[in-house]
Amino acid sequence: MALFSFVQLSDPHLTLEGQLAYGRVDTCGMLIKAIESVQTSDPRPGFVLLTGDLVYEGTEGEYRTLKNLLSRLDIPTYLLAGNHDDRDTLKKIFSDHRYLFQDGSEFIQYEVELPGKRLLCLDTTVPGKGHGALCAERLDWLDKKLSADDKRPVIIAMHHPPFKTHIPYMDKLGLLQGLDEFKEIVCNHLEIERILSGHLHRSISVRVGHVLALTAPSTAHQIHLSLATERPGMYILEPPAYLLHMWQDGEETLTHQVSLTDSDGPHRFRD
Repeated sequence: MALFSFVQLSDPHLTLEGQLAYGRVDTCGMLIKAIESVQTSDPRPGFVLLTGDLVYEGTEGEYRTLKNLLSRLDIPTYLLAGNHDDRDTLKKIFSDHRYLFQDGSEFIQYEVELPGKRLLCLDTTVPGKGHGALCAERLDWLDKKLSADDKRPVIIAMHHPPFKTHIPYMDKLGLLQGLDEFKEIVCNHLEIERILSGHLHRSISVRVGHVLALTAPSTAHQIHLSLATERPGMYILEPPAYLLHMWQDGEETLTHQVSLTDSDGPHRFRD
């Protein structure tokens, strides 16, 4: 099997073009830069997965702007909702993305076939709230998908990460319902090899049971790293980035972080 890869973009918080998130952050310009980076990737990734907080306020105009920008990609895109998103509006504007309706429920949950693996996308959003939840219906969907007669390695994608980060402000907005049940399901299915999430606007990794769980940095602003200190939520304009996941011939998934800053180079070590 040839090397296969896909890109994880997360938390673009897209505004209308010409507007700034929080009066300061050009999320449109930053997402355009991420798209341009993906378009020039070599080898070409198979698709792009966006793990939530797609837009800033959940308006139709923002989703239309997002759809227009994503049309610059010549590879498929898969979308997950985050706490800044509105499920109904997302489905309305992206009605041609039939996978959004795969679950047949109010949630945005679906499976994607990958070379030698499966991708299960799980909805953790709670309308109008910043925190995440996994109710019995969503957990049952995941358990049934994992209990199918298919033991290929599984990658799970979700917006809210299933672990504590020790950033107090963000942990208050974490996965506050269904976390223990989710971990129990994970521990019962050894075929799960990665859990991918967003929400934290930082690159974080930890094991959940036997599985390596990762959060992706944002293509825009990052969450300020205030550890074990009760502070208001703050963002910082650290370098934006995305994750590139890849494997070949039955390998485990390997992940690279791709910076979106303008850097001098590359240069040969010896000219």
